[in-house]
Amino acid sequence: MVCGLLFACYEVCLSVAIGLAHDRPQSMELGMINYLWPCLTIVLAVLCRQQQARWWLWPGVALCLWGLVLVVGADGNAAAGPAGPWWYSFAAHMAANPLAYALAFGAALMWPTYSVLARMHGGGFNGVGLFLLLTAALLWVQWLALDTVPMRWSWGTAAQVLAIGALTALGYGCWEHGIQRGNLAVMAAGSYFTPVLSSLWASVWLAVQPGLPFWQGVVLVTAGSLGCWAATRSRS
Repeated sequence: MVCGLLFACYEVCLSVAIGLAHDRPQSMELGMINYLWPCLTIVLAVLCRQQQARWWLWPGVALCLWGLVLVVGADGNAAAGPAGPWWYSFAAHMAANPLAYALAFGAALMWPTYSVLARMHGGGFNGVGLFLLLTAALLWVQWLALDTVPMRWSWGTAAQVLAIGALTALGYGCWEHGIQRGNLAVMAAGSYFTPVLSSLWASVWLAVQPGLPFWQGVVLVTAGSLGCWAATRSRS
C-alpha cells in the first residue's frame, strides 16, 4: 500500500510540475530535476544497506547536483557577479515558480524511495498495473477538482496520449520486474544515460534549442550517476 501511494504520488507530482511550467524550456528543466533519481536510488540503497559502496559515491552525488544547478541556471546572467551566476539564476527560477520546482524535487526523492521499498517488501509481486490505475484515478480527481480549462482533444492528441500511456506502462512494468528479480545497481546503470536521451528527445519534440550550459549540466548529471554506479561495483 505504501509503495502504491509512493508510485502514484510520484507520477502526480511529476505530471503537475511539468504542467505548471511557464514555458517549454522550463519544462525541460523540471524534467531534468527528475533525473536525479538514478544517483539518489543508489544513495538510498546504500543507506538502507541494500547495496555496498565506496567513498567516491559522494563525489558522484555532488557532480549530479552541480550538473543540476547548471541545467536549471542555464540562462544565468553573467552580471550576477563572481559569487556564482548559475546559483543566482537557479534561485531566480525557483522563486519564479516555487510549486513546480518543489514538486519536481519531491518526485526525484519519491522514486528512489519507492524503488528501494518495493525491492525490500515486494516479495516478487509486480503491482505496476494496480499502481497505474491508482495514478490515473488521482490524476482525474486532481483535474476535476482544480482545472477549469476544458480539454481540447484531436486525433493527434489522442494518438500521443495512447502512445505515451503504452510506453509508460511497458517501461514501469519492466522496471518493477527488475526491482523484484534483478540487481538494482546494474539496473540503474542502464538508466544513467536517460538524462541525455530524454533531453535530446525533448529538445526535438518541444522545438527548444538549449544552450551549452544546459548540455554541460546534462553531461555532469550523467557522469555523476556513472560515478555513483562505479562506487557500487564489487572489487572482483
